[in-house]
Amino acid sequence: MLKKASVLPVTLTNVKAFQQNNQVAVEWKVENEINMSQYVVEKSANGTSFSAMATVNALWVVLTLPHN
Repeated sequence: MLKKASVLPVTLTNVKAFQQNNQVAVEWKVENEINMSQYVVEKSANGTSFSAMATVNALWVVLTLPHN
């Protein structure tokens, strides 16, 4: 069951994901973080079911994850 879409309290200005050695690096830039404490980075093999990979404090914009 899909949840009703809601407006994010942040404006994403750039999102990139790329392979770095045997890992995937994810970078994002944001503007107007409002009441944000953290981001939860998730992955999905099918685009429907997601699982959390990492939690990142707000204002931190570079994350490298193992590629599985």
